[in-house]
Amino acid sequence: MNTFAIEQRRNADLPRTSAPLIRGWLALLSLDLKRGGGFWMVPGAVVFAWLNLRNALTPGVAIWSEITNAIANMAIPLILLAVGVGAYAGGRERRRAVGELATTGAVVAWKRYLSLTASIFAWTIALYAIIALPLLTYGTIRATWGGPELGVLLVPVPIMALAAAFGVLTGRVVGGKTAPIIAIAAFMLAFFLFPAGVLDTPLLSVISLNVWYEPVVENAPERPVGAWAQAAWGIGLTGLLLGTSIRMESRSRIAAFVAVVSAVLTIGGAYQVMGADYRPVTMSGPRNLMDIPRGTCDESAEIVVCTHPAYERMLPDLASDVRAYLAPIGGLEGVVDRVYVSSGNGGGGGWSQETGHAVTALDLSMQRLSAKELIAEQLWPLSFMMANERANPVQYVVMTALVRNIGVEEWPEWFHRIPANAETLEDAVDRFAALAPDDQRAWLDANWDDLMYGRVTVEDLP
Repeated sequence: MNTFAIEQRRNADLPRTSAPLIRGWLALLSLDLKRGGGFWMVPGAVVFAWLNLRNALTPGVAIWSEITNAIANMAIPLILLAVGVGAYAGGRERRRAVGELATTGAVVAWKRYLSLTASIFAWTIALYAIIALPLLTYGTIRATWGGPELGVLLVPVPIMALAAAFGVLTGRVVGGKTAPIIAIAAFMLAFFLFPAGVLDTPLLSVISLNVWYEPVVENAPERPVGAWAQAAWGIGLTGLLLGTSIRMESRSRIAAFVAVVSAVLTIGGAYQVMGADYRPVTMSGPRNLMDIPRGTCDESAEIVVCTHPAYERMLPDLASDVRAYLAPIGGLEGVVDRVYVSSGNGGGGGWSQETGHAVTALDLSMQRLSAKELIAEQLWPLSFMMANERANPVQYVVMTALVRNIGVEEWPEWFHRIPANAETLEDAVDRFAALAPDDQRAWLDANWDDLMYGRVTVEDLP
């Protein structure tokens, strides 16, 4: 028996197994993880993480809703990076060299496409986890209330796989240096603009899956549709794209099965999402609150300061600032004696002229202002609203002098209580600020009624 016949019989006696095929594909995946282009996502992810996180979290306190929102927002640039880098990797010319290396093995063309897609997806998930895990750890250690909204964090994951598959496929079809631009534009058109604009269903738009979510702790919007439905939508789109792409190169039953199952998932998920009939709503205006929640309170002084439990780590500093600011006018008519600080409460307040009781609720979700600036602006005595003019010069002088006690040196330019002649009042502000606290209080006690109704002039100031 010749050598060829012996070899044939030996091969026939070997058990048939897919292990060599799997090992070959894993070897190719390992190569793509190193050289497939995923590393080029790192610089972009670093830049976007810095832009996203620099103003996303309230200093000094860990709020789960803010942490969840910050992580979810990072998914958007990572998805677009996956599309662009995937298109670059799929279309670059030197990819042919990798294909030639694999040609001698038992790896067909669609498996090489799947390998490159998996490598881009793995890089995207790794970067998402690198950003998410420290923030989740920070929240676990520091947060005093609530927990992360896991559905918000997980629904972008299938979209990352969709982005990687779409980018690589577009790169293979288009090729050339313009492939990333074309891929991103086509992805945005097909999966963002079309669902949101044409279908008028923002929750089907892969960039707007979490558009309903707000980083607040009170009056938070409820999830309009189950996370599982949005996940099914993303998984279905990904499987449909992969299955169709594989089917174009291989008439295997597996490809057809993947496409059919994915189509069912896509239709089912879309049906559930569209059934929610979600429409974005704007936050309601300030509420007129006379009875505000107690929360966690500091009652050690005349002015009681309370916070939602999520903000209790900020309570000592908030109470100190409120009292330092209002101490010279504490107990006078229209000056708040109870302050409640939270986010999502819409702000507002109330004042009873009969009892002299005044309360104010502050909303820290207004990111345009720091806590000190919000205290300075929102804790003007409610009785000053009775003045004949909104921007009363004497009231402006008094409150500008007092707010310096908490380190606020100037008001926002748009603040409606800044008089037109504010620049000429700096000397008056300096003089009043230089008075001893007892002298300030004595003048305010003697002139408070006239100050409320705008019957004093700058010349009457000490």
